[in-house]
Amino acid sequence: MATKISSTKKSPEKIIFTDELERMKKRSLVYLHSGYHLHFTGPSGIGKTSLALNIANEFDQPVMFMNGRQDLSPFDLLGGFSGYKSSKTVDNFVRTVYKQAEEFMPRSVPGRLTEAVKNGYIVVYDEFTRSTPEINNLFLSILEEGILPIYGTDEKVNYLHVHEDFKIIFTSNPEEYAGVFPSQDALVDRMITLHMDYPDTDTEARLISEITDISIESAEKIAKLTSAVRKKCQDKSGQSPSLRASLTLARISRDYDIETDESDEDFIALATDVLGPFLYRSLKNERFEKIRRLIVQEVKKI
Repeated sequence: MATKISSTKKSPEKIIFTDELERMKKRSLVYLHSGYHLHFTGPSGIGKTSLALNIANEFDQPVMFMNGRQDLSPFDLLGGFSGYKSSKTVDNFVRTVYKQAEEFMPRSVPGRLTEAVKNGYIVVYDEFTRSTPEINNLFLSILEEGILPIYGTDEKVNYLHVHEDFKIIFTSNPEEYAGVFPSQDALVDRMITLHMDYPDTDTEARLISEITDISIESAEKIAKLTSAVRKKCQDKSGQSPSLRASLTLARISRDYDIETDESDEDFIALATDVLGPFLYRSLKNERFEKIRRLIVQEVKKI
């Protein structure tokens, strides 16, 4: 039976929903309304961030988006002292008397996480495992005790109580991806993790056709080609081409009337340019001429 695909109109996030994604979204909303926090994990390019933002926009509260990165610091999240600001007063009320007073006052910058915790935002923390475990430890007390330690700031207390409406959705890529730190068990234990994966070939073809308006026949060929290359990469434990690669092939083929088969040299070149780098990395820098031959072989099969 064909997988039903529908698009959402309620959220500004552009996302195409399959039956599976609809069910995942429904469960996710139940968990968030029940006071639990979410974690979407899976390969790059499968729509984790789009789904997280789509779900976040279902709530009538501000949404804050944060990117995980290695140089993320406590100052970024908590805020704190950032120097001094000066104010100058000039008194020339009496024409012959000139007075000038200058005052220096400490200047503080509010942290993004502090702001979200105080005001009850919903936070989408994208690729949180790209931040160091030390930084992510800040979230342990938020998820477990409902408090945020605020050391190093100008607050008069040592911690803040988390607003009752505060919610957070984490996303992450598998640990074999470059630049990713292992996720702390203690942190993952405090959220509900939903695993996402590449769609099956039939579903991917329908998604390609729906998103790009390319014919379903061409979409099926592209989905089969990407799936074949993906399997070769996965067999070598390398990073695989995602739906983004399929959409790139579809859009360029559509815009420039490129036939999606072996008879069109432009499609061979396009497929090599888009999919070849994944094979190149997975096959440990094999000669690129061999990569091209592998692409040609797979194109002949579709």
